Amino acid sequence: MTGPDPNQMLTTAEAATLLGLKPATLANWREDGSVDLAFSKFGSCVRYRYGDVVAFAARARCTSTLAAQQLGVRRAHG
Repeated sequence: MTGPDPNQMLTTAEAATLLGLKPATLANWREDGSVDLAFSKFGSCVRYRYGDVVAFAARARCTSTLAAQQLGVRRAHG
């Protein structure tokens, strides 16, 4: 059995759901550049690669609040 295609393109809503966030949180992060999560823009459409979203979640994984602060992980309001 194979997993999801890492190159599958997700909408903002789909990526937010995968991360357990609100779409507005991803929009804010895109606007202010505070989070390293790559996206593509096709006209007015924003898309995220599934593999990039999964990699972002893995990079943000921490075992303590102190570790999160040292990584500079923002507190997500999502």
